[in-house]
Amino acid sequence: MFSPLVRLLALVCLTLVGPASLVMAAPSVADALKLQPFQPDVDYDTPSADQIENCTIKAEKVNGATAWVVRGPQNEVLRQFGDSNGDNVVDVWSYFRDGLEVYREIDSNDSNKPDQFRW
Repeated sequence: MFSPLVRLLALVCLTLVGPASLVMAAPSVADALKLQPFQPDVDYDTPSADQIENCTIKAEKVNGATAWVVRGPQNEVLRQFGDSNGDNVVDVWSYFRDGLEVYREIDSNDSNKPDQFRW
């Protein structure tokens, strides 16, 4: 489990900075996959070390909001890190299993850490 400081640093790395610079600001797949849920025992997909090179990350529109989407070797969604309120900061962290969202963390009060957890 990552400490709050490490998670905050990762959040800063995943900050959405606007459409013109999304390509330059894209975090690496490996860095995005290092993020872990705050809650223990969440069962979500994580590719093996040799599969990471076949994964991708890119900015996509998800339900009208911009998100970094990590896709696995079969183009399945593994993670989504989104900006739900348009302030260019990640505030929704989603984790997937078999292409379906199984867990979500939400920062609903702009504290830069999740305060809502949904399975």
